[in-house]
Amino acid sequence: MPDIKEGEVGTMLSGQIKAGSTNPPSRFSLGDLIKIMCNPAPYCADKEDFKNSELQLGTEATRSGIVSILTKRYVNVSKNLVYMLPEGRVLIEALGENNYLTSVLTSGRMERYLKQIQKGEGSVSSFVKRTEDITKEIVEKLIKDADSWNFIEYANDIHKAEEVDLCKKCGAPVLERETFYGCNNFKKTNCDFRISKVVAESRSVRKT
Repeated sequence: MPDIKEGEVGTMLSGQIKAGSTNPPSRFSLGDLIKIMCNPAPYCADKEDFKNSELQLGTEATRSGIVSILTKRYVNVSKNLVYMLPEGRVLIEALGENNYLTSVLTSGRMERYLKQIQKGEGSVSSFVKRTEDITKEIVEKLIKDADSWNFIEYANDIHKAEEVDLCKKCGAPVLERETFYGCNNFKKTNCDFRISKVVAESRSVRKT
C-alpha cells in the first residue's frame, strides 16, 4: 500500500457485490444453561471490573434446581435444544428494561458486598434496608407498568398449548395441568372429567 494522507481522493477501478446472509446464533442446549450460569461474563455487554466468580449465577448445589424451574415454567426442551415458551416471553416483556432484576451485574454487586460484610467491612442492616427499598421500588413500578401490558396473544398461545384433547363428557377442551388433565368447563358447568398423570404408583408398605 502506498502512503496515504488524510483528505486524499482515490478512484475505485472495479468493484464486486456478493450476495449473502448472516446466520443466527446457535440455539442453546440444555447443557449450555448450566455453563452460562457458571460463566455469564461473555454475555454481558458491560461487565465493569467484576471477576467471573462474582458474576456466577446460583451455586453448584442450586443451578440444577434453577434449570428445572425454567424447563417446567418458561422454556421447552426438544432434542436437547431450548425453546422459549409464551410464559417466558410474558416474563421477559413484563420485566422490560428493569436492569436490577435482569442484569448479571446485580448478582455481582450483591456478591461483592456480601464478601465485604463477611470481612467486617460492610453493614448487614444497610444491605437489608437497601434490598427492601429496591424491592418496594420494583414492585411499585411493575404495578404501574401493568396498566400498559397487553399479553392477550401470549395468553391465547398458553391456553392453546395447554389443550390436549376434547372432554369425553361435554366436548370442551381438556387442559394439561401440573399433575393431571382436566376439563376446561369445570368452573362453568362443574364438569368433573379429570385424569391424574399418575394412574398407578407402587408404594412400599412397612409392616409393624
